Amino acid sequence: MNSTQAAEAHFNLASDSFQRGCYVQAIQHYEKGLEVDPARPEAFSDLSKAFEMVGRWDDALDCLQDALKLRADYPVALRRKERIVEEKQVYEALIHEYTLDPQPPNNLLGEYAASGSCPRIKRKYFVLECEDTIPLKTAWFLCQLIDKITREVGELFKCYPPREVSIVLEDFELHDEVEIQKSKPVNSTFSFSGVSDYGGHIRLTTSLYGEPNLGLLLALIRHEWVHLLVDLLSRQQCPSWFNEGLAQILARPFMQFERARLREAHRKRQLLGVDELQQQFGNMPPDRRRIAYLQSTGFMEYLVHQNGISPICDFLRHIGNGVANGAAFQQVFGGTDESMMDIWKEVIDRGKTRHRNHRARDPGRRQVFPRWLYA
Repeated sequence: MNSTQAAEAHFNLASDSFQRGCYVQAIQHYEKGLEVDPARPEAFSDLSKAFEMVGRWDDALDCLQDALKLRADYPVALRRKERIVEEKQVYEALIHEYTLDPQPPNNLLGEYAASGSCPRIKRKYFVLECEDTIPLKTAWFLCQLIDKITREVGELFKCYPPREVSIVLEDFELHDEVEIQKSKPVNSTFSFSGVSDYGGHIRLTTSLYGEPNLGLLLALIRHEWVHLLVDLLSRQQCPSWFNEGLAQILARPFMQFERARLREAHRKRQLLGVDELQQQFGNMPPDRRRIAYLQSTGFMEYLVHQNGISPICDFLRHIGNGVANGAAFQQVFGGTDESMMDIWKEVIDRGKTRHRNHRARDPGRRQVFPRWLYA
């Protein structure tokens, strides 16, 4: 096998690992291939995407610089660079509001030293368990973030789980092929992904590469905790698009490159109808699923900007009390979901989803969430 073939073999393994969500394995294979053949701008660009998925923004940008040195006008690298720069800014800004203690308390250190594995961490609203391969420091950061988010999102929704929520963090890289296919969440994004259920369980998975990206971790936990509370308030009657869009817009801001994709889908008449958005996203083909997530997030951003969070919670409580979705939507928002989505579509191309008068916002609120949520 010559050097070109050896490099290609590593790149193929990297691509396969990436598709399965094993981003650390993908990074390792791309790096080995580039050691053999470093004149491959496509491989540097693909390596940047693997680094992006584990939240290593600076490493990803360095790879793109290497790709652009080899091919200055490489459109894929230029497009990815713009996206990653925005992601880096958004996720770093998210975690900026939080101060976390880097040192686990002595009782956790003692349990870790005695057993050699992460201890079970119990708090008021949750119990956290991590696989033995998860570093104690990661578990401790995760625990602090969950602690803060349960209070913040609980205050926002005026809702808290009636019993302890079981939260488990798993190391995705150690799963075999059967486990990966069985457990991979349908909305697998970045190195952290998760699923929650009405029974009070949240399962988080990660491809851990060094220190975890805390901004990604924060967004994921917000997303899953919102799902948990939405299911509690609505008694699992919430439409899929409402549930997914609300969880995503509360997890982190809608990004400009996502808005651009949404406008493009609108121009190409690829947006989904309300009936299709009512379906479980996991049952959709991948291309439709991606649009469904973007469309749901964009529309929910519009609804919350227009109305604030209180009517959103009213809608969830109405359907949780047995009111039909359509009737509850009409009662709370003054129109049908279909008619209001048509209004929202009219402003997509102008990039405007915020029409609310913000003068009544409370400037004293801490900026964990944007002020418009409290209207």
